Amino acid sequence: MTQKIMLGVLSDTHLVKTSTAISLSQALLRGPFREVAALFHAGDIIDDALDGCFGDIPFYPVRGNMDTSNSHRPFKRLVTIERWRIGLIHGWGRPHEVVENVLQEFANENLDVLIFGHSHTPCVSRVGKTLLFNPGSATDHRGRARLCSVGLLELGDDISALHIYLPGASV
Repeated sequence: MTQKIMLGVLSDTHLVKTSTAISLSQALLRGPFREVAALFHAGDIIDDALDGCFGDIPFYPVRGNMDTSNSHRPFKRLVTIERWRIGLIHGWGRPHEVVENVLQEFANENLDVLIFGHSHTPCVSRVGKTLLFNPGSATDHRGRARLCSVGLLELGDDISALHIYLPGASV
C-alpha cells in the first residue's frame, strides 16, 4: 500500500483583511488542514493576505477573475506530487459552463485531478480518469451551496476528494 498524502484545497476566499486571512489559516491548520503536505488555492484570494499564512507548507495559488492586483500569480498550474498530475485553475463563465471551460484549458494534459473554483459551489465528479474537484468557498457560499467549504485530496493507491463544511463560516 502506498503512503497517503493529504492536500488542502481552497478557492474563492475573497480576503481583503490580513487579520481575517490569519484567523482563517490558523483555524484550518488546527482543523481539517492539520496534516496536509501542500495547499492549493483555485483563485479569488483578492489580496496577498494569505501569502505566508501557512508557514512552511507548500502553497500553490492561481489567479482568479477578482485577483487583478495579484498578477504575479499564474492563470493556471500543473503540479506533480509523487505520480499524480494535478491541474489547478480558477475557471470562468456561468456556473453550468465552468467545468467545460476548465477541461478545455487542460485538454492536452494527462491529469489525474483538476482543481477549480469560480462558482463557490462544491463539486466532485469524474470525466474519464480525471477527478474534477471544486472545494467551494471557505468564506462565501452561493447558489446550491448551503455552507462554506474547503476540500481535502487524498493521494495514495488512488486519489479521493472530500469536502469539509464549515458551519457558520462567513467573512
